[in-house]
Amino acid sequence: IPKELQATITTAQATLYGSIKNPQGKLQLSANGQYKQQPFVLSGDLTKTMDTVVIKNSSLTVMEGKAKINGQFQTDSMQGNLNVSANAMPLTLLELAGVSLPDTLTATISTQLTLKGTLAKPSFRGIASIQGHYQDIPFNTDATGSYQDSNLQLEQLTLHALEGEAQIRGAFHTDTLQGNLNINANAMPLTLLKLVGVSLPETLMATVNTQLNLKGTLAKPAIKGEVSIHGKYQDIPFNTDVTGSYHESNIQLERLRLH
Repeated sequence: IPKELQATITTAQATLYGSIKNPQGKLQLSANGQYKQQPFVLSGDLTKTMDTVVIKNSSLTVMEGKAKINGQFQTDSMQGNLNVSANAMPLTLLELAGVSLPDTLTATISTQLTLKGTLAKPSFRGIASIQGHYQDIPFNTDATGSYQDSNLQLEQLTLHALEGEAQIRGAFHTDTLQGNLNINANAMPLTLLKLVGVSLPETLMATVNTQLNLKGTLAKPAIKGEVSIHGKYQDIPFNTDVTGSYHESNIQLERLRLH
């Protein structure tokens, strides 16, 4: 049990039979407590028959969010088949699992997922949405996809930020970090580049549209497509359209038009 976990079982009811090493039966319980100073309320309804544990109507409540789990898993092989739904769960819960998040990110996540396999080799399919603020900029993201054998398949990921929208589709391998993604953006504010450390002049106000294909790794990407930027610089209106590609530090400009 983690040292940061403090919990109290408020109610419990059990019907057990069989041996101590391999008990069978039914357990219903509810508990509340804190994990890393994050309060929670937990309730569960578990039934174990032979090596199969069936989970019914189990829930976890944290702050204003709630998650529910239904399904079953095998205690001998640790194979599972679970349905997980969450509504408005704080994204900060990822920090409890060792995931670092920026201090300026405040968001909640809602999901409907089907998880299969083991904890060491899981596969899942479903939808997830994240809503919140990053550096005081409101955003929401909706994603549909699946993950199996280190392959992440994005059927669609849509990001709304300010007045802009971006859509991403494709595949990404989490072991090799190889990807093949199509990115379409419409009227995305250029100021969003500040979120990744890019400095822009205060007198520049513009939006960007893209149709891009990205292949390779984040460290060594290959990019091909079109980018257009529309806006004002020092109150002077401008439009820029670029068509080209980038690969192995080489930029190939098929067309660049500024007017």
